[in-house]
Amino acid sequence: MGSNPAALKLYNKLGFVEEGRLKKEFFIDGEYIDDCILAFYLDKSLM
Repeated sequence: MGSNPAALKLYNKLGFVEEGRLKKEFFIDGEYIDDCILAFYLDKSLM
């Protein structure tokens, strides 16, 4: 998902927050791709 900024923007709009990023997690079509760790908190005081 790290290579899809439109998806990240949508998830952020829906209330998800990025908790972490795994650098170079995948090797696809000759390039390394980051992966994002997202969370959705039902209780916003935990953010």
